[in-house]
Amino acid sequence: MKGKDRGGAVAAPKIITLALAGLLALTATAATVIFTADKAKELGGISGVYDGAGNELTSDGLFEMPANMVFAVPTSESETANAGITVTATIKPDTASNRAIDWEVDFENAESDWARGKAVEEYAKVTPESDGSATATVECLQAFGEPINLTARSRKYPDVTAVCKLDYMSKMESAELVVRSGDEIAETLDISASGKEYVFSVENIVWGVGTMQEENAQTNIGISYHTDYYTWVKEHTEIGSLDMIPAASNTVTATNEPLTFVSSKTNMYKLYGVKSAGRAEFDKGYAGYSGAVVRVTASVTNGSDGTAPDYVSYWGTMLELTLGTVDLDIPVTEIELNPPQIIF
Repeated sequence: MKGKDRGGAVAAPKIITLALAGLLALTATAATVIFTADKAKELGGISGVYDGAGNELTSDGLFEMPANMVFAVPTSESETANAGITVTATIKPDTASNRAIDWEVDFENAESDWARGKAVEEYAKVTPESDGSATATVECLQAFGEPINLTARSRKYPDVTAVCKLDYMSKMESAELVVRSGDEIAETLDISASGKEYVFSVENIVWGVGTMQEENAQTNIGISYHTDYYTWVKEHTEIGSLDMIPAASNTVTATNEPLTFVSSKTNMYKLYGVKSAGRAEFDKGYAGYSGAVVRVTASVTNGSDGTAPDYVSYWGTMLELTLGTVDLDIPVTEIELNPPQIIF
């Protein structure tokens, strides 16, 4: 009997270890989200913290430990995650005798160019609810440039772990507007947040042979800003039509002023000719014109309250343009087949 007891005592920890390892690996759901403009539209959150599936994480919830966690802002600066994110590692089987968990954070590659010589504790912090608790609160202290691993480790069986990868979404700090003629660069302008102001316009149009000239020819040229980089936003809007849309729709519709498209200053963008059926103040100082749409990928951020006369305001927040690539597009003139005359 003693031999059988010893055999049972030796075998039992192996069974518990395998079950614990299996569950911890399963609870760390392996999914990584790419924050595109469409994804940001779907999210619509304000915490600035998301799991690998794109779900918003806030301080007022308890979340199963995900495989990925993405920060777009230090948690102390978040509106709804300023107390950190509380996660829990579920231990199986329920009959496991020693359920103590130790938590730790470390750089994924401590010898990378960015991480070398830095202390991970200055960028991320994990605080267990109590000694050995399977529940802990994670805080992002500041932006970091090397992924950080948040590890839940079985105290009795240290080889059994679950890892949550922490990432920080980089903010674009500078950009250039490049105008090309074929493969040659004709002009380069710094459009970073430097206090400079540029007005993009179409001038000196030269007409080819024809019997008619198109009215408002400059409206055939559209300037579009595009970016796949996610910022902490309430809404990520891409303008796509000339319809007058109420402010409550979380969309701003803009038309271009003749010879003028977008004016930039200190990384904030003024939209000329902005109109909204729900907000009369959008018309202050601007005249609306028919023509091509100014297509803008923009972020409505937690800016200042109230309206700002120099920039477009929406729901008391600032409309901030997230800089990306700039595409100049001259579309083909539409050919209509049914009217009395055909205009090419």
